Amino acid sequence: MNSGSPGPDLKKHIRDNGYGFADEFIRNVNEIFSGLVIVPDTSNLILIEKTARDYAFLPNDALIAATCIEHAIPKIATFDRDFSKVKNPCRIKI
Repeated sequence: MNSGSPGPDLKKHIRDNGYGFADEFIRNVNEIFSGLVIVPDTSNLILIEKTARDYAFLPNDALIAATCIEHAIPKIATFDRDFSKVKNPCRIKI
């Protein structure tokens, strides 16, 4: 029965060799997220409402778009095609 644990082979490998096998992955993640800045959601209710009405967004999408507009965030990576309606920020297709 598999308990979901990595098993003794991986544990032995880590004990004998360390975590070096993950170094490339960690470097790639750090490169992807370098320069990432987390901004607070906007509390500008007028901008949120205007964004919701202008783009027919549900409240959560309006909050995201309004936050991007307020903080001059030029691009947003999302699967949500609704953000294609907004020219600033422009949607980065993923």
